[in-house]
Amino acid sequence: MPPKRKKATVAQVSKAALARGGGSGEKKSKEKWKTKSVGGSDLSWDPFGEKTLVRYATEEEHTEFLRTNRYSAVNYGGSKDKAIWFATVGGKYDAGFASSRPWRVNVEVLVNDATPLINFESDKFEGEAEHPSQVIIKENEPGAYGIGRKMIDKLKPKWESNS
Repeated sequence: MPPKRKKATVAQVSKAALARGGGSGEKKSKEKWKTKSVGGSDLSWDPFGEKTLVRYATEEEHTEFLRTNRYSAVNYGGSKDKAIWFATVGGKYDAGFASSRPWRVNVEVLVNDATPLINFESDKFEGEAEHPSQVIIKENEPGAYGIGRKMIDKLKPKWESNS
């Protein structure tokens, strides 16, 4: 008789898939990421692959999302124009504030050469609100992605309790 298996959470499955090469069926490359120009400036971390992203959201964000049924219309950080920031599940970005936020918002995204990335350190970066159709990455926040307002609803954010 085979041994009983424990059920895995979505986060555990996502982390395992990314460790195997992003869930694409390919083995993870043994080649280490070297600093490359991505989105108009140097980046020392690899932003590419299938990603499960999570955002820890406030009660106010959730209430506004329910009212409008659009994340793009939510007032976040005093703005309805700035990018909405997510972190890679199982990634290096430390969301130390996570436990104090009542909601978790998840999106699945494939970041590849066709993804319109803009690097925060790029000369072309004009502020979060000026890049609504792009994904913002930062050298100092590995695994964090700022999703532009014109893109966020297309990713079909899924809300769940953070308790």
